[in-house]
Amino acid sequence: IYQTRDKYAYRLNTMPEYYYEKVYGQIEYYFLHNFEDKEYMLAYIKVCSNVITNDQLDFKYFTRFKFHEFIDVQIIDHCVGFFHLGSQYFIIDRENEVDD
Repeated sequence: IYQTRDKYAYRLNTMPEYYYEKVYGQIEYYFLHNFEDKEYMLAYIKVCSNVITNDQLDFKYFTRFKFHEFIDVQIIDHCVGFFHLGSQYFIIDRENEVDD
């Protein structure tokens, strides 16, 4: 998931500076929501906390989920897997690999 974040969201009276952040999460539920005669497909996800990247060995991991969030399913980029080993969750993410 790519989300827009404000770099200075915690500072009052500061001009926002937006950036895209790649967020990983585990989908709990999908559901349809009707609002003003329109249907929206939403997902309820558990968001991963502080993803750590190891560039030498080409893997990413995190230690816990931090909170739940409602998102529009249109912002889901692709599916990943999680592998729980000890106190760490490893992210299986091969979005750029192509089989020929």
